Amino acid sequence: MHVLIIGGGTRGMCLAHGLKKAGVSVAVYERYGSRRDGLYGYRLGIDPTGSRALNECLPPELFDTFVATCARDPRHFNVLTQSMRTTATFALPRARDAVNSERSVSAPVRPRVRPPLPPVFRGVFVCGIIMTRLQ
Repeated sequence: MHVLIIGGGTRGMCLAHGLKKAGVSVAVYERYGSRRDGLYGYRLGIDPTGSRALNECLPPELFDTFVATCARDPRHFNVLTQSMRTTATFALPRARDAVNSERSVSAPVRPRVRPPLPPVFRGVFVCGIIMTRLQ
């Protein structure tokens, strides 16, 4: 079996790592040639299920880098009025472990899960490809 993965972002590279780990042949097609291309100013929330999937699929050192570069856990949940006046504040519990907790990452997550490609990905990561349709 050979699997084509469209997109070398967080999901695509996690899937590629997991499939390679399972012995499946993969090719990753990515629009951007640089890890810094295509970074936009948004945040991405990864729930505990996503954190467990990343932990399972990524090499340990790459998962550790991912966790270390995520935003810190929120300490409070604040309720605000339209004029930004606080009406209530609730303390939130601290995450107990890196794997079973929610993570908040900013747009530059791509460099975290796509470091300079390890030898296992040389030849299977193709840049400059834009998926426009499936036939």
